[in-house]
Amino acid sequence: MTDGLPRYVGLGSFAVLFLAVLTIPLANRATVCADDFVWITNAWSGGSLTEALSIAWASNFFFRPIDILANRLINPHSLDVAPLLVVQIAGLLALTVGMWRLLALVGSAGATSRFVATAWLWLHPATQLSVWSAGCSSQTWCAAFGVWIICRALELPAERIGWRHLASLALLSAGGIIAKELFVGWATAAAFVIAVGQPGFSGAQNLLPAFRNRILASCGVILPPCVWIGSRLWFTRFGDVVHDTSGDLYALHGPAIVLINLGTSLLGMFVQGPVHWARLLGLPWMLVPFVGAALSGAFAFTGGTRAAGTIARLPDRLVLPMAVMLGVVAVWPALLIGKVSELYLMGPNALIAALVGMGVPARRGPSAPGVTVAASALFVIALAGFVSRSYHFAVTWSQAQDLRDQVRRVAEAAAPGSRLVIGVPKALRSGPMHSKYCVPPAVAAGLPQSWFVKRLVDPSLPEADFLTPIAGGEAAGYTYMLEAPSRSRVMW
Repeated sequence: MTDGLPRYVGLGSFAVLFLAVLTIPLANRATVCADDFVWITNAWSGGSLTEALSIAWASNFFFRPIDILANRLINPHSLDVAPLLVVQIAGLLALTVGMWRLLALVGSAGATSRFVATAWLWLHPATQLSVWSAGCSSQTWCAAFGVWIICRALELPAERIGWRHLASLALLSAGGIIAKELFVGWATAAAFVIAVGQPGFSGAQNLLPAFRNRILASCGVILPPCVWIGSRLWFTRFGDVVHDTSGDLYALHGPAIVLINLGTSLLGMFVQGPVHWARLLGLPWMLVPFVGAALSGAFAFTGGTRAAGTIARLPDRLVLPMAVMLGVVAVWPALLIGKVSELYLMGPNALIAALVGMGVPARRGPSAPGVTVAASALFVIALAGFVSRSYHFAVTWSQAQDLRDQVRRVAEAAAPGSRLVIGVPKALRSGPMHSKYCVPPAVAAGLPQSWFVKRLVDPSLPEADFLTPIAGGEAAGYTYMLEAPSRSRVMW
């Protein structure tokens, strides 16, 4: 691959990928699933959007206005995610343009690098999970703000950092922390870049003003998150999150869990392909995502050796470690909780994507055929992951819709004022699980949560209990026993 690759081929590939990201959820009736109900519940907890925001601010552990705004677009009866895709695609495009800007800053403005980086980013597991999930607008936009603030930090002059620079940093930081609390990690990473990164003191004629300006710029980045987190701790129950015993996910953990989360994050930044195969399949299929990670790492290292521009003074072999360090710092708050989800790597994966974008077209001469084979293998692995996740998303959405349709039909036939007792067979709650897109039917449907949302906006609907019969027990007393969805998973 060379920078002479015809532009129309790259544009055509980008168009196909864009249409896939947009049309697959539309064609498969994407719906709110699994653990995303908290945000649509928040969005419709008040009669007006303002009231819903006020309730969420006061009563929720986390307050993410963009998730509430986005979920307000969703019809609480159909739970169709389609309207929310506008918010998600906009966030993905903002992140992608930020990655292109990052490529230009490190000395690679070629079309081929941009197309390769974009394909790698858009096919990454965290990207697909974030963009197609109803409760992840905050993650998509947190990633976009994070990459842009790193770009802005790299653009700062060695001297004479003016109020416009400070204002732009503060605005990006404020936008990011309002999007998601995890952005405090991006703010920390940006402050580090400002304090010690290029273009650094080596380009300054007068060290004292340069030092003072960089301290001010670092404060401009850190202050908005401090104000936001401080106000949340002071005025709301945000601080109670670490004492939550409902699932122990957000409780603070010790060094062992932190090290496991760190290793997961490091792997997650590079991984490509069907990650769920590593958990659900045996050899050799379980190795595929690790091969994708190894190839990504090799190309990212090669890309780091081509870096120029704002980080030209950084030794070649340190560019990739620096990008990895920034990615880890960007998610440091998540390292302290029970488990780092692959979702959290949406954002740090853009840093690796930029290096991969520079590394794939880097080699010339005798090694070029081998590089082409390796790049083709990486693309096939990444595409296989995208296709496999798309399949599992489609099955999950279909099963969720099927079970909810059964409940809807029972409710429509029920007498006014009645109370439904819906039986949920144990088989519908059992099965392999991975993330949000590979879950059992009843988990996907979130029946109690989905019914609660519907009754928020239509209290005339009957109340319903969703119970799993005891093994060997009688089915008497149940208004209806759910049947298995028409669509089942045929491969894992």
